[in-house]
Amino acid sequence: MPITLDARKTWLFKEGSKDGKRQGLTEGRREGLFEGIELGLELKYGSAGLELMPLVRSITTIDKLEALKSLIKTSGSVDEFFSARGVTYARPRMARPFQII
Repeated sequence: MPITLDARKTWLFKEGSKDGKRQGLTEGRREGLFEGIELGLELKYGSAGLELMPLVRSITTIDKLEALKSLIKTSGSVDEFFSARGVTYARPRMARPFQII
């Protein structure tokens, strides 16, 4: 006679489920911080702030993202924002716009 087991009741399944939930919550919090930081940068610094998002998205820890979010409130310019973090940032040079003659 075959023996059937419900895998959902095993300790291994329960532990995997807990880990998955934890990872999902962390990822959701991270994405929420990205959205909040993006909004803050756009509102405070305009398009220059949005240029920073690729750099912001490279940050992986929640603690650093929280610190970055707080720094947006206290800094007055993009340069001040980076000097407070100890990072030098060279804005990309934009091509000259076309002139119609």
